[in-house]
Amino acid sequence: MVKKLIILRHGNYNSSGLTGDGMRQIRSVSPKIAEEIGNSQDACIISSTAIRAKQSADILSKILGIPYVENGKLHTEGGDLELDQSEEMLRIIDSCPNAYLIFVSHHEAAKYFPAILGKKKLQCFFSVFSIEKGEAKVIDCEALKEKVIR
Repeated sequence: MVKKLIILRHGNYNSSGLTGDGMRQIRSVSPKIAEEIGNSQDACIISSTAIRAKQSADILSKILGIPYVENGKLHTEGGDLELDQSEEMLRIIDSCPNAYLIFVSHHEAAKYFPAILGKKKLQCFFSVFSIEKGEAKVIDCEALKEKVIR
């Protein structure tokens, strides 16, 4: 199983993608994500197909030196995390050979998925709370702890 799951919420954006502020947000949090994974190359980055998420994943990928792949199921449309989306995220975790997994996604995934993961896979409780754009939730799947990095 994955040692740590990190859910990075994309940076600030407008209709054409990340704003300058959004790019700065991702550049700022990326070294902190590197610290969380111990600068390990044993990590996988999976991004939503939304432009803002792909741009965020691209910045993170270059800083970490780890390529990313896209997954359309990580693109939420607002509101709740749909059942098929959470099932896909659980499937990815189950099949991930890496010690560290980073999802670059949206508000709904960052808010709701840790609680789903805790209940369905880790038999623990994680809070349901929002994070700001450009922040990340870190789920330590071994210590059963969560935190936010900015």
